[in-house]
Amino acid sequence: MIKYLSRIGLNLILLLSGSTVFGQLGGQSLYSFLDLPANTRIAALGGHANGVIDMDPSLSWINPASSNKLKSGGISFSQAYLFGDISHGSFLYNHYLNKQDISVHGGVRYINYGDFIGRDETGLVTNNFEASEVVMMVGVGKELYERLSVGLNLKFINSAMETYTSNALAADLGLIYHIEEKRMAFALLVKNAGWQLSSYTPDTRGALPTDVQLSITKRLEYLPFRFSVLYHHLNRWDINYYDPDLEPEVLILGGGEQPEPNLTFDNLMRHFSFNGEMLIGEQEGLRLQFGYNHLRQREMELTNWSSLNGFSFGLEMKLKRFRFGYSRARYHLAGGSNQISVSTNINRFGKNKLKRS
Repeated sequence: MIKYLSRIGLNLILLLSGSTVFGQLGGQSLYSFLDLPANTRIAALGGHANGVIDMDPSLSWINPASSNKLKSGGISFSQAYLFGDISHGSFLYNHYLNKQDISVHGGVRYINYGDFIGRDETGLVTNNFEASEVVMMVGVGKELYERLSVGLNLKFINSAMETYTSNALAADLGLIYHIEEKRMAFALLVKNAGWQLSSYTPDTRGALPTDVQLSITKRLEYLPFRFSVLYHHLNRWDINYYDPDLEPEVLILGGGEQPEPNLTFDNLMRHFSFNGEMLIGEQEGLRLQFGYNHLRQREMELTNWSSLNGFSFGLEMKLKRFRFGYSRARYHLAGGSNQISVSTNINRFGKNKLKRS
């Protein structure tokens, strides 16, 4: 049954993404909050952890193929603080169905943009209002073969901006091919493929932030370290944003037009994200993470001013039955994102109660 489900899911996503895979970047797609990391670990790794399969329940947000029986009973909470009064949070629960031999999960994510002062076309104050967006997700994961896992997330999205509202359906389809003896995994992910059910204004439709990603993850044999290299936006080659007004004027002797710069290599690098994770102690009691997202660095940099935009770091500590995490992601010279999370497994509490009884 799960084979037919995965085939249906793939055909569904290809059908839904047909009109969106060529959408522009830079604010041209709706519901951009879907690209925000749902957990501190994901945020610290540059927003991507597609090929990791372990007991972390929050990884089902990023790739449903990572959902497995080890996560059963896993629950995760996360809260992020962005610029100004903007806050972003998530909740996720995982469960394993023994009879069907599949893993299911579900969760909610939200973003609150804070309070706004409403004004009319003349600038007069009208009323105060709020803006927020939420996504509700259900998903399934299955190990088809010894090395191949697949997963599917279905998401319902609601956006409310003052009196304007919009709804959409989206899906994620993930595959992970893991080679246990080599401590290596390859992941393919199609995320946020879907369409708008209702728009903010009549006869105005927008695209979702559809992204096709391919990654390789490798854990070293003699060092507790795992690294990943990810290529995103396989569905779109040119993700450059070139503003000629930001280029310095160059006097060309003999007249003629100034040639445009060759941005091919820079465009290629914008597709890449790199991360690493130190896994220290028994049961990975301490995790130290870092990431680098070149697209974020290039889009958020200031002219003639170098900074640490695009870099992120974080740590997780296991204290008894709980795992606590913190991450810091650098978005701009003006600031970044701080995120905290806590996760546990509710099945452990039940087992301990049974033992004591």
